[in-house]
Amino acid sequence: IKVCIYKASDMLQWVPLGGINGSGVRFLEPRDEAAFELPPGEYIVKVFRPGLIDVPCLEATVLPGQSVVFSKERPATVDNGAVVGAAMVAGAAGVLLVGPIAGVVMGAAAAFAGRRDDEVGTGVRAVGRAGGAIAESAKDFGTK
Repeated sequence: IKVCIYKASDMLQWVPLGGINGSGVRFLEPRDEAAFELPPGEYIVKVFRPGLIDVPCLEATVLPGQSVVFSKERPATVDNGAVVGAAMVAGAAGVLLVGPIAGVVMGAAAAFAGRRDDEVGTGVRAVGRAGGAIAESAKDFGTK
């Protein structure tokens, strides 16, 4: 797993403390432990399953000196095809409506949101499945 520490005031939480490979990032094997030396303040600890796009698993708000134990991650039940479809739909919409950079950002945001295990993730995956069905219909139409 990958464990990252962010300042609680960091609204985007894209870059951990110390940078992407800095002091606020640890890679752990099962049953491993990690300690972070934190200055005063409030922090967010996030646990990810590393990959091309890291999948968030758990998070907690902590203060310096506190201990956090994460255990038994819920198994992933994400439809990867739907997530890819959502990223493609959002990316295409971004390119058409704003430009290529917006397309990349919107596609990445949809891929991230599609991995969530809540109503937002469910909605994004539904859009991805619909986009996949439309693409499949267009492909079938084109071959006729």
